[in-house]
Amino acid sequence: MREYFLRNPIPQNVWLGTTVESSMVKHRIDLIRDLGANVKWLSCEPLISDLGKLDLSGIDWVIVGGESGFNARAMQES
Repeated sequence: MREYFLRNPIPQNVWLGTTVESSMVKHRIDLIRDLGANVKWLSCEPLISDLGKLDLSGIDWVIVGGESGFNARAMQES
C-alpha cells in the first residue's frame, strides 16, 4: 500500500490506517506517518502486549481495545 500511495494521489475521502497489536509491529506506524492522507489512524486491537512509548506524530486517530470472546485474555495495566 505504501509504495502505491507514494506514486499515486490519495483520494480526499480515504483514511489510511494500520493495526499495531504488539510492540513487535510498531514499525508499521512509520509506513503511514508521512503519507498524504487526510486522516491517518492506528487500530491497537486486540492489544496483546504493552506497546511501550509510541511516537504518534502525524497520527490523527487511535483505536485501542482488548480481545473479545469466550477465551479472551484480559488487558493488564502496566
